[in-house]
Amino acid sequence: MPVTLLCAYPAEIPIFFDVEVEPSKHISTLREAIYAKLKLYESESYGGLKLKDLKLLNVAIPTRPKDTRVNRIRNYLHVHSSDAPLQNIRTVDAVFGTEQSSDVRVLVFTSEIIELLDVLAEPETASHKRKIRKNLKETVKRKGLSRSPSDAIKSSSSVQELITGCQVHINHVPVALFNSALAKLQQCLDDPNFLVTDAEVKWAADYIRLATSFYPDESARNDAIKSTINSALGSDGKWETRLEQKADSSSYFTPDAFWDTEHDKFILMLLEAKNVPGLWGDPKLQCVADLLKVVSNSKYDTYRGACNFPVVLIGIAGCRLQVSMAVYVGAVLVSDLVEIDLSRFGFHASDVTIRVAQIFKALSNCRKDLQKYYADIERRAKSATDITFLYPQPISATETPLPKIIYDQFLDHDGKPLDKLPDFENRTTAMYTGALDGKQVVVKFTRRYNAKAHQILADAGFAPQLHFCGLIVGNLYMVVMDYMPEAKCLADYEGDDSIGILPLAIEKVGVAVALLHAQNIVFADLRCGNIMVCGEHDKSVKLVDFD
Repeated sequence: MPVTLLCAYPAEIPIFFDVEVEPSKHISTLREAIYAKLKLYESESYGGLKLKDLKLLNVAIPTRPKDTRVNRIRNYLHVHSSDAPLQNIRTVDAVFGTEQSSDVRVLVFTSEIIELLDVLAEPETASHKRKIRKNLKETVKRKGLSRSPSDAIKSSSSVQELITGCQVHINHVPVALFNSALAKLQQCLDDPNFLVTDAEVKWAADYIRLATSFYPDESARNDAIKSTINSALGSDGKWETRLEQKADSSSYFTPDAFWDTEHDKFILMLLEAKNVPGLWGDPKLQCVADLLKVVSNSKYDTYRGACNFPVVLIGIAGCRLQVSMAVYVGAVLVSDLVEIDLSRFGFHASDVTIRVAQIFKALSNCRKDLQKYYADIERRAKSATDITFLYPQPISATETPLPKIIYDQFLDHDGKPLDKLPDFENRTTAMYTGALDGKQVVVKFTRRYNAKAHQILADAGFAPQLHFCGLIVGNLYMVVMDYMPEAKCLADYEGDDSIGILPLAIEKVGVAVALLHAQNIVFADLRCGNIMVCGEHDKSVKLVDFD
């Protein structure tokens, strides 16, 4: 006669279920029956399970009181997670007997559930970060590039798959925001007075002479230009060298050239060349495809939280030279920096030569800065809650130093902490919580900001205290203000609560708007989401969003 065993699976959404099994059967049969039951549940907590991942413990945990049973089971597992799980060769009756019981008899778990126990014991911020890391891991697998980089740019449909399917955003989010080495590169390239030496000018002239010649194919072009490019960048690149697509497979792809760190660990620069513009696709997009292949390599799994894989992209198409930069933050963000057509040499030869020399020198300096960045990444301790890859590394666009922020969480449009990767396609700003001199702050990066309006209202008590507003490389403003976690926006009030708070909100907003009008300033986005109500008893009203 079959024995019925009550099983518990304490996942994020816990479930309890009965399994019937013949007492004489082995534990392996019980595991298979449990696995079949779990596969019936439509949830990401169970749908990705594999039979080999399941571990079973023999327990006798009462199901009552019902409201505490999940916590009691999780506490038991927390204490006994290192106990030896049941072995397949034992029989069911030898382990559980044949008596029926209303207790939980089989505790089913996986390594992911053990991680979940750690998450539940952590502060909410750590839980958010773990969820972001999990989302990142899933995105790398789900949004990877299935084609080879060269095939990914050969047709309109393949380019569409690359851009939309792999989440590539070109000139949408300033890449300089996310890596200081790349920000310095942009700063140097934006400086018309960036100094170069005679030797650097000579390398530039040599490159222009070689780049404006005609060649039978790409291989011949690369053979002609690579020595000069190596010299100009201060390091020999690896030309026509295979890169592995996965650490555990024998599949490869071959960029035209790349520069990597000293121990061949990380890629610093990618170069793709086409013999003539318009033939065989866009070299910049092929560099993007190369980057996607690099990022998806499992050898970087332990680095993903700390690293956003900053890289310089060099695209050459005949005599056209293009420089872009990119990072990976769950999507590929690309910023174009320079595009120069060397065929228009003529009367402006000296200006063009100096410009090319500046480009190569800036690239050489950036290569060294990226070396230092990746060396620091390799030294850092790895943590399952590290989301540094999402944190800004801005540099000031002026002589005013930036405040030193310890970043914490990424915020959504409404100022609430995100527990998944940001949707950069639909973002026009980036907001974080952080600490400035031990004080909780919100840090906002936006294209424009009326600091004067904010300060007027802050001085009058109608806006959070403004600590900093300054321009950073990437043509964005960095704005630092007090964080108000206890505040509630007017849009979140409902029913009687809304009716009760509206008179105060209308009165205070009227006073605040009048203060701005007196200074000929109009608050252009006066919606409920930008009106914050603070305080539990003596409520105050503050306005936010001075973009």
